[in-house]
Amino acid sequence: MDKKLDFVPADGIERASHLAQYNQKIISQYFEQYNGEQVQFAELIKFHKTEKSINRKTHKEHLLLIGRFRFAVFKGHIVTSKKKKVSKSVHLFDIRAVSVTSDAVMHLTLEDGSTFHLVCLKDPVQTFSLIIYAIRMGHSMITASAEYNKRGHISINVPDQSYILDLPPIVRGPAGGLYNAYISSSNYSKHSFVHDDFVEHIRHIENSGEDFLDLRFLPGPDPRSDSYLGIHTVLFSLTHNNHIKTLIIKDIALQTGSLFGLHKIQYGNLLGKAQISKLFRYNTTLSKLIVFHPSTGGADLDWEIMDSAIKENPENKIQYLDISENKLNLRQIYSISKTIAGLNHGIKVLKLINCNLNDRGLNFVIRALEHHDVCLTLEELDLSQNLFAEASTAHFATYLKNVAEYSKLRILGLRNTQMLFKMVLPWFRVVTSLESLDISMNRLDRVVPEDVGYLLHIPNLTYLNLASDYIFEDAIFGLLSAKPPNQHRKMRLNLQGNIVSGWEVVAKSLSELVYGIEWLDLSGMRLRAKGVAKILPILTERCKGLTRLNIGKNLVSSSESPLMFEAVVEYLQKNPQLKRLAIGSDHLSPSHKDGIAILFEYLDQNSTLEDLDISENYLGDRIFLRLVQSLKVNKGLKTIRIEKNNLSFNAYLSLKHCLEKNNSTLEEVPWPRHDYRQAYKPLNKVRRLRFVHIMQDITTLLQRNRGGRRSKFVEEAKVEDLHQPINGLIPLTSDLPERLRPTSSDHSKVPSFPMTGHTENDLEPLPEDSEFNRNESRPRSYSVGTEGTDSSFESATEEPRMVEA
Repeated sequence: MDKKLDFVPADGIERASHLAQYNQKIISQYFEQYNGEQVQFAELIKFHKTEKSINRKTHKEHLLLIGRFRFAVFKGHIVTSKKKKVSKSVHLFDIRAVSVTSDAVMHLTLEDGSTFHLVCLKDPVQTFSLIIYAIRMGHSMITASAEYNKRGHISINVPDQSYILDLPPIVRGPAGGLYNAYISSSNYSKHSFVHDDFVEHIRHIENSGEDFLDLRFLPGPDPRSDSYLGIHTVLFSLTHNNHIKTLIIKDIALQTGSLFGLHKIQYGNLLGKAQISKLFRYNTTLSKLIVFHPSTGGADLDWEIMDSAIKENPENKIQYLDISENKLNLRQIYSISKTIAGLNHGIKVLKLINCNLNDRGLNFVIRALEHHDVCLTLEELDLSQNLFAEASTAHFATYLKNVAEYSKLRILGLRNTQMLFKMVLPWFRVVTSLESLDISMNRLDRVVPEDVGYLLHIPNLTYLNLASDYIFEDAIFGLLSAKPPNQHRKMRLNLQGNIVSGWEVVAKSLSELVYGIEWLDLSGMRLRAKGVAKILPILTERCKGLTRLNIGKNLVSSSESPLMFEAVVEYLQKNPQLKRLAIGSDHLSPSHKDGIAILFEYLDQNSTLEDLDISENYLGDRIFLRLVQSLKVNKGLKTIRIEKNNLSFNAYLSLKHCLEKNNSTLEEVPWPRHDYRQAYKPLNKVRRLRFVHIMQDITTLLQRNRGGRRSKFVEEAKVEDLHQPINGLIPLTSDLPERLRPTSSDHSKVPSFPMTGHTENDLEPLPEDSEFNRNESRPRSYSVGTEGTDSSFESATEEPRMVEA
């Protein structure tokens, strides 16, 4: 592939014009294969692979070329361009040590420990000084430093200082040198190239000031040939980068070889596992590391090497470590625990969600958390979806007791741990710094009910997630009627899925409420329409600052729907401060659909509600068209969530026309994954292509309404959908800047993935003779995410969401 890039040569790099014409021809043809790399040094020299061969008089001369990034030795200085024989070809940054002896021999040691030797034919000082100069120049391209004989830099041992020439002033390139370093590292193989989109992405990072890099969505690597090589070169280029602070390594294979058969390519030192350890051995800027690789069942890293690499770098800045969703074995957990405890500066965020931790592994982690430096700095801890047994539960309770006085822990996640909370719950109260507590999907039916209410006595607690915890009614009453010391705070409370025998318990509890509630989730509690109608007036009186409310899945019969929605409309009229409402259901009968139509009719005159969640109502086109009619005049709604409403082609077409002609305020429609598939399958070939274009147009129109801003619902893609092929292509990029995403003008070339929060697997293969297949020779970038609905409030680490299960 021909690449037209604006390479800017560094100072002191010129073509070797003093050589003969045949050597110039060899230079030109050789370096054209390496992206036009410019020559810093070219000379005839004797080359030896072993020290024993140095004294052989019959050894022939070789042509030594040192380019911007590559050190190459050709066998025989007079060869034809078609029969070039290379004795040695290495990246300049692979040369870790240079030693010149008094007998005019230069010894070069590589990263892997191998050594080769050069014998000078002329003045050794003049020749070797230029070679050392060229090698140092290549190192400076990446490190932006002329230093040597220091950690992370080349080692040079010479008889006297006359061998060391001064380098020109070193200036880091765009994005902390990421541009030059990536170009350098891409020269590891003649099969690699620097992609135009990657260059544009680096410029975007430089211009926007972004300081994060997500390897999954990085533009540039060709998914059919150089994808893994490109990722490795980025890791290489980050080794001495001083700009990027967050690195996301998710769904990326860092092993030798790949699905694309690249095991034949010689990566040199760019094998992923070795490269990631080198990155943390030298980098002094990265502070946030997120690792997730589900296809191998665990993080594709050698954590023992990572532990030693981080410890060898006392200047590392790692403070945020997210290794969630990795199936870790006991040895890996032990290495990670040692890494956590060994950080000189401590760690602020640790996430080990669903890491297959058993009782012994959890004890390793808790022992690391008890380390003095970790206790003083840890602000967020998430051990959700790891099974605690009695021993680890007791150890965790002891940990809370011991760190209570000086802990800075603000956010704690223990979702679905099956912990014995009877032992732990009383100790949460002593951690006074706690602001967010997620203990959902556990069994709290065996704890003392008063202990649940006492959680509100934590002075700084503002977010409490008790979803699906099987808590008793007296515990709910104690929680809602509690009288905490700080009654002026705004609580975010999630009681989803805790079924009660009657609505009277909740109504009585709320009538005695003395503290403020900002977000409230009462979904799935079987309050029935009568209970909702009784509770909403109490919320009007007691919760005047309520901005988010979820009352979905409380109906036992669909005939109750009209009564509930009449109460909802009355509540919206009296509470303009409510910004988000979730009213999901599972009822399919016409009476339920007619009931929700009452709400849609009221939206014609409402201008305060900004976010409406009607997921899982199975409305069908007829009722949804009534919502579209309301959107034509409604100027308040910015987000609607419409997943699982049995919408067809015509429903999305009507939404598109509404956005084109009438609505300029709606900004977000999270990707309706289920409905898209259901609507797509029955269509013929022509209508399928048109349906894709309609979804593209909706995406473009929503982006227009956002003013070009990035969607807030671009989330992590489903694991099983990340690498699903589409017509032979395997998109590896998704979360790109707006300028790199396909727009409506691309409709004739390729169907982009519309809206937000979707995956490649949502799109069925298009017909063989479609225009898409005729233009698929060039891979495109796609926008990938997940569904915009969730079963409960989000964690308090991000903006919580209150939607239906």
